[in-house]
Amino acid sequence: MEDSNPRSPATGLRIRDNLLPEYSDVYTPEALSAIEALAIYNSEQKALMTKRTRRRAQRYAMRQRISFLDPESTIARTPIKVADARAGNFDGSEIPHDLERQWIQGTGPAAKPNAPLESSLRNVAYALLSGADGWMFDGEDALGQIDTMSLDNIRNLSLAIADDPLFLEVAEKVAGEMNSWAEGFFGRTIIDDWREQLGFTTILYRCRGLHLDDRHVRDADGTAMAASIVDLALHVTNNHENLRAKGASIVLYLPKIQTAEEAALWNEMLTALERHLGLEVGTIKVYVLVEQLEATFQLMEIRAALSPHFVGFNTGRWDYINSVADANGWDPDFVNPNIEPIVMTYSYMRTYEDRVRRAVNTPDRNGRCALWQGGMEPNIPVGSAEGVASSMEKAVAGAEREQHEGASGKWVAHWKMVHIVRPVWEKAGEANQLGREFPPLTYTDEDAAGLHLLEDAPRTIRGARNLISVALQYGNAFGQGMQAAALKPADFFGNDDILYLMEDMATGEIRVSILWEWLHKGASLTEDDPETGVEAGDGFTREIFQRLLAEEYEKLLAAGDRDVWNHSKKTTVPIAREIVEVYVLSEVKLPWYIDLLNINLNNHDLETAKERIALYMDTFSKDGTRITENLDTADAVSDEVAAFEAKVEACRTFMDSPRFAGVTRLYGPRQVAQQKGAIPQDYTVARNAASDFFSRLRELFAQGRSITTFGPYTPGQAVTIKRVGIEGIYLGGWATSAKGSINEDPGADLASYPLSQVPDEAAPIVRALLTADRNQEYLRSKMTDKQRAATPKVDYRPFIIADADTGHGGDAHVRNLVRRFVEVGVPGYHIEDQKPGCKKCGHQGGKVLVPVDEQIKRLNAARFQLDIMGVPGIIVARTDAEAATFLDGCGDGRDQPFVLGATNTSMPSWKVTYLAILKRFYEMGVEELNGHLLYEISDEAYAKVEAWLDRIGVFGYMRDLLDAHAADRAMPVEAILDQAVNRFADLWEAEARIKTFGQAVADAMSFHVEQGQTFDFTVEEWLEWSSSTSWQVARDKALELGIRVDWDPELARTPEGYYPVKGGIPYAIAKSLAVAPFCDVIWMETKTANLEDARVFSDAVHARFPDKMLAYNLSPSFNWDTTGMTDEEMTAFPVELGKLGYVFNFITYGGHQVDGMAVDDFATALKQEGMLALAKLQRKLRLVESPYKTPQTLVGGPRLDGALMASSGRTATTKAMGKGSTQVQHLVETEVPPRLLEEWLDMWREHHGIADPLTVQLRPEKAGSELLRLSILNPAGKQVARVVFATINDRRGKSILSIRDQETIGMELRQKRLMTVIHLFLIHRYKAESIHYVTPTDDNLAQTKGMAKLGIFSDVNTEVGDIIVAGIDGGRMGELLHADRTELGKLIRRED
Repeated sequence: MEDSNPRSPATGLRIRDNLLPEYSDVYTPEALSAIEALAIYNSEQKALMTKRTRRRAQRYAMRQRISFLDPESTIARTPIKVADARAGNFDGSEIPHDLERQWIQGTGPAAKPNAPLESSLRNVAYALLSGADGWMFDGEDALGQIDTMSLDNIRNLSLAIADDPLFLEVAEKVAGEMNSWAEGFFGRTIIDDWREQLGFTTILYRCRGLHLDDRHVRDADGTAMAASIVDLALHVTNNHENLRAKGASIVLYLPKIQTAEEAALWNEMLTALERHLGLEVGTIKVYVLVEQLEATFQLMEIRAALSPHFVGFNTGRWDYINSVADANGWDPDFVNPNIEPIVMTYSYMRTYEDRVRRAVNTPDRNGRCALWQGGMEPNIPVGSAEGVASSMEKAVAGAEREQHEGASGKWVAHWKMVHIVRPVWEKAGEANQLGREFPPLTYTDEDAAGLHLLEDAPRTIRGARNLISVALQYGNAFGQGMQAAALKPADFFGNDDILYLMEDMATGEIRVSILWEWLHKGASLTEDDPETGVEAGDGFTREIFQRLLAEEYEKLLAAGDRDVWNHSKKTTVPIAREIVEVYVLSEVKLPWYIDLLNINLNNHDLETAKERIALYMDTFSKDGTRITENLDTADAVSDEVAAFEAKVEACRTFMDSPRFAGVTRLYGPRQVAQQKGAIPQDYTVARNAASDFFSRLRELFAQGRSITTFGPYTPGQAVTIKRVGIEGIYLGGWATSAKGSINEDPGADLASYPLSQVPDEAAPIVRALLTADRNQEYLRSKMTDKQRAATPKVDYRPFIIADADTGHGGDAHVRNLVRRFVEVGVPGYHIEDQKPGCKKCGHQGGKVLVPVDEQIKRLNAARFQLDIMGVPGIIVARTDAEAATFLDGCGDGRDQPFVLGATNTSMPSWKVTYLAILKRFYEMGVEELNGHLLYEISDEAYAKVEAWLDRIGVFGYMRDLLDAHAADRAMPVEAILDQAVNRFADLWEAEARIKTFGQAVADAMSFHVEQGQTFDFTVEEWLEWSSSTSWQVARDKALELGIRVDWDPELARTPEGYYPVKGGIPYAIAKSLAVAPFCDVIWMETKTANLEDARVFSDAVHARFPDKMLAYNLSPSFNWDTTGMTDEEMTAFPVELGKLGYVFNFITYGGHQVDGMAVDDFATALKQEGMLALAKLQRKLRLVESPYKTPQTLVGGPRLDGALMASSGRTATTKAMGKGSTQVQHLVETEVPPRLLEEWLDMWREHHGIADPLTVQLRPEKAGSELLRLSILNPAGKQVARVVFATINDRRGKSILSIRDQETIGMELRQKRLMTVIHLFLIHRYKAESIHYVTPTDDNLAQTKGMAKLGIFSDVNTEVGDIIVAGIDGGRMGELLHADRTELGKLIRRED
């Protein structure tokens, strides 16, 4: 493929298409060299823009307002303390002579879209002949970006500065036209000598902001160059000599700065360019446009960060209002009024302006102050005489206000306004207002609140129409290449009393932003509107917006060509409407309206626009990625480099989102993008689950709460876990291994199962949850509103943490495993630090760990794969260091403090000694013990070791073991070897004096201390320090202390090469701290459940990483009755863990044991009771209203029938749930239903005048309990009465109700026979012949006596031990239960 971005031969920069020869006067060798010199800042610019995105997303997520900086902090990228900046303790810039008087500054671009050079140069001529003190030639908001307008802008201005003959020719013609207009408007000319006039106006240039990339230039790596760098280099390099030759300053306006850190980057770039060009630092002067709310919180900090170059601030209106709206987009209470009242005297605008004027008038350490240039005057004096007079009066009044408030000058948007507004400052006479006294800036909560302060102002349909109309018109103008346009609402077309205003990009931004606020925050309108029927107090709804949008759109289509170009009505006007509608209706607040306009530059096809807009919205809503690449020309779309760079930026945005705050990666977005294919793939289930699950875990962490769950053995168990309200699920390798698979035998968890087995186990679990969700949605769609309200909705999202084990090998295996998990929809994965091939279940011995760096590589590989797939998966780092025995390699200094070595270095090595034992057994005839044959050990080495083993009696002990085995086969060979090795190990370790290096030095220190020597360290301090120090550093420190120890870890290595380690919580802490930046959650595997150990671990992790979430294995391998906990402590254990930051706590293979126990119980019952066992099970299912009582509905029968009917055109006659389905049998009520009691309670309520309905709930008192609880609930679900009971049969089969507890909780319900009605129901449902009150109370005694008087009890015996026994009068019960409910009604009404 031909390179569409040829490199500049001088620099290696890539210039788009054939622009290099076409614009050789702009892309001069000197300018390209300057861009190359500044290219080092390109990545810095992108990093700062990523920080912007993260700050915004974090504020929205955390619902936080912008705040002032910590005064004790340092301004990023500078040595300046915030407190010093605020106090003026920095060296500011002097104000150059040509900036001392800047009463009026005009603004506008130096180029026109699609215009010949001569016509385009007229823009510059108007500006420089206007009589303005300065003219800001705009490279950003007012300059269209179609085609090569940014280059035309630079070229035209350079021609004017160089007094090019063509420009001078144009200027002479323009001067005559301007004077002709002035004579008609003022009655006089405004230009005496046009050549002299050209030199009057100071040239100012606004570079594009840091948030934009240039469309034409890329660096040597193909990365889009920051537009700020390009504009800065091109303008200054091409013009600095001519400007200085004329005695003019080099002055820039810097837009859209949000923070002092961004200002510091600008300062570095300005300084680097000055040095590159051989200019004195500070030669370039800059104004900063305060267009962002965040900047207002850092005004003095920004001024200090730019101090060698800074000359002043400018206060704008539209951009700033938009920034305030965007910063408060998350706040439902922050809603702007109509745009018209938000002038510079409006609440938060007044505060903003006041802070700016106080900031510029705070002197630096040399007593220098800065300039304040006032805001924009957008009026154009074109219209009726009355309209112009009225508008000009307002314009002058606005200028007078700003001059009075302290501004040294003002902006105007059109050259015709210069001589209308300038007399305000001419009259004042002062060149500027530098050093005017104002109260010093303060930084209180009240100051911060003032920058967000709203005030009462109209919010009306008229205001909404104006917002919509101007937003549509601006979008249309933008699409036609006019980024600055004269506009007014459509209802005023043809009304020359209402003037056009010169509007730029900020116009569109603020209008759609306010509309978004009104719609999504439920803004109340303040006035009636007869035309729409809206009344004051009504909300601004979607329906209102869409009606107004349609009406305002039709007005534009009906307008004349003067106001809306006819050729645009079928091209860019419909696209503008689509953009406005999508922006305002989007649930997600977009940061920039211009993004939607930019991606449609040069596109005039509505369908194409819809596709591009949909692509943008989908991309942004996924992870906050903005599409900033222009899609306006075919070469931009087909530009492979551009497409790849867009992919890199998308990866960067994803990776730098607030979700990954604190996460470290060992790779960058470019490496991720390189692994993505050209065909998009979306893993919706895993991506959404990961995002939602992580947010929920963070919420729980903040609340000190946790999820307590277990690992299901079947998909059905997983569905049940979610249905009962447990939010998360654990899926472990142990249960998977124990279950086996179609290809694998069941077995213990040694990670010997295939890499695919746990993902394959996860797949049906995720599918079951998704199916359960679909079944639920289908059934709810068939419910009435009342049924839906009474039926809680179950959250079936697959919040799963799955066992990724050791990763099953190297980095490639880890990536493969994570990929498989994501593909089946799993959002979380834990990876442990054991060695593949040696892996043991967490509660088995002989664990071999990998070094810290190896575990980090595993975690990094997992994150890399997740980033490639665009899934914010949850990575859990597990360490087994608490019970570790060995380490596979000791090259990582973070492991070294825990490695054990021999201090008796004359010992034979552990490896050769162990092999010598195997060799001797082999020689004794135990041929199966032949592992020594794996290794080649010299006879001399064996001889030395054998002598030692013989000396310490190990060989003799081995002979005794074999003799005992031969005599009565007392033990198997494996046990003989274990005993022999244990004897050898104990003796070897004792004689080798095995310990850590730190302990070896500590022991030596203790000896010397006892001899009277002193050290800079105490022994305890040494041990603490050395516990986190590598051998080399610790050895050097020991030598400084004068201590040299013999210590050799190699002697202790096993035959496989493993190093013994000192396992324990300190080692687990060290391992976890090392990997914490690479994971989301940390899990320390433990030998038993111990809250104090959990607290020690939590405190250590949170001392370094206070926001790090933890996980805990509530293992079924523990014997919980041997933990020393009481029942109450076991109940509270997960709650206490939550308080320590353990957010996900799980019983690894709980489902395995649940499954085994449940099947064992039922199998035994089936064997003993036949089909009665199943009937009893079904009764339990009905009692707890389990969905398993209707299995066809549970698995989706009704939904599948619905699909069958839909797909067959409702002609299907084979519905699964129709007549003949056995499920119907399970809907038959074989017990008296709780609904009957609810009907009785309705009678009871009606008599007692109780309005709220009551519901009945019958459930086991606790899960699995034989005790039952009947609860009476109010509409809020709160219990107002209850009875706890059991049903039993005596040996004669007599049915007995055993009442354990009863209470009427609502005081207003007592003494009204409520409990009597409940008793009647229980007697009826369970066919009770007597009631036993166990451990009775006085209330029970009164209850029984009262019911005896009513004839319900035939007798009451209070002398049978510590219970009350009451017999039931069957005859009386028959009367009360009669279908006509006559007697029941009398009982309720006390007519007995």
